[in-house]
Amino acid sequence: MGHKKVRNHSQKKRTKADTIGDVALADFADANIPRSSGRVRKSRSNLPLSAPIEDGEEDVDINTVLAQKVDALSTETESSGVIVEENSIDAWLLLPDELWVLLSEYMRPQDVLNFSLICKSSYRIVNSPLFWIKLYKRYYSSKVYVPTFLKKHCLERHLGLKAKVIRSLFYTYPPYHESLRRPNNLLESLIGHRCELMWVQRACDKEITNNSLLRRSERWIYSFKLSSKPDESRHYQQTKRKTKQDIINHNPDDTCRLLEVFCKEYVDPKCVIGMKLRKASIEDRCVQLKFSSAPLSRFGTDFGAIDIYLHAIQPPSIYAWWHPHFYNQRY
Repeated sequence: MGHKKVRNHSQKKRTKADTIGDVALADFADANIPRSSGRVRKSRSNLPLSAPIEDGEEDVDINTVLAQKVDALSTETESSGVIVEENSIDAWLLLPDELWVLLSEYMRPQDVLNFSLICKSSYRIVNSPLFWIKLYKRYYSSKVYVPTFLKKHCLERHLGLKAKVIRSLFYTYPPYHESLRRPNNLLESLIGHRCELMWVQRACDKEITNNSLLRRSERWIYSFKLSSKPDESRHYQQTKRKTKQDIINHNPDDTCRLLEVFCKEYVDPKCVIGMKLRKASIEDRCVQLKFSSAPLSRFGTDFGAIDIYLHAIQPPSIYAWWHPHFYNQRY
C-alpha cells in the first residue's frame, strides 16, 4: 500500500510538470496561477537563441525591430488569456543628475517652475545656488542698466539669491522687461492685505506754460506697503532653523505689494500701520481706502475702521515685489 501511494504521487507530479511546463507572463505577475517547476520542454530548449540573419538584413532599423517584438509579445499575451492592466506596473526611468543639470542650462526663466515639478532631481537643481548664478550670467549684459545692488557682486552672498536674480531679469530679460508696461490697477486684489508701512513723498515737476516759462507743479505721492502674509508668532520665527534652501529662497517681501496714489493736494492721513484693508474703491478720481484691525463681522459693522479719501490726479498704481519701482522707493 505504501508503494502505491508513492507511485500515485510521482504520476501526479509528472502530470503537473507537463501541463504547466510553459513559462507564461502570468507566472511572474500578481496572478493566482501556481508557479511552474522551472522545467523547460525539450521542444523549447532546442530552439536557437536568435534567428539567423539573412543577407541584406544588417541595416534594419532598430525601431522597426522593437515594434515587431512589442506586437509579438502582445499577441502572445492575448492568446494565453492573461489580462494585464495598464496601470498595474509603474513605468519610470531614473536619469542621472548630470543630465538634469545640462537641461537646466537651456531653461527659459518662465519655464523654471514647470522644470522644477518634473521630479525630485530637477527640484533639487532649481533650489541650488549654481542654477541661479548660471541663469543670472546667461542674460546679464554690461550694456543694460542694472542697479548697484543687483550687479555681479551680489552673487557672492547666497542670502536671497533667488529674489536678486528674479529682480535682475526684469532689467536684462526682454520679455520680463516688456511686461512692466502693463499696469495693474485692480484695487480689489488688495482687500485683506495688512498695511506694514505708509509714507508720503513730495515731488516737483517742471511744466512749460504758453509764454515758454518754466513752472514747478507739486504733487504728493501716498504709498502703502501691503502684505498678505499670515501672522506668525515670534517664538516660531526664532526657533525655526533655516536650511540651505531657505537661505536661497529668503525674501521678506514675497507677499508684499506697493500701492501708490498721486494727489495734487496734501492730505494728512491717519496712521493705519498694522490694520487690514477692508474696502478699496475709486469714484470720480477719489480713492477710498478703509482699514480696520477688527476681524470681519457678519453683521457688517465697521467698528474702529479708518477711512482715507485721496483725490488722485491719475489712476493708482500697484507694484509687486519684483517690480523695479517697488524697491526704488525710499521708506
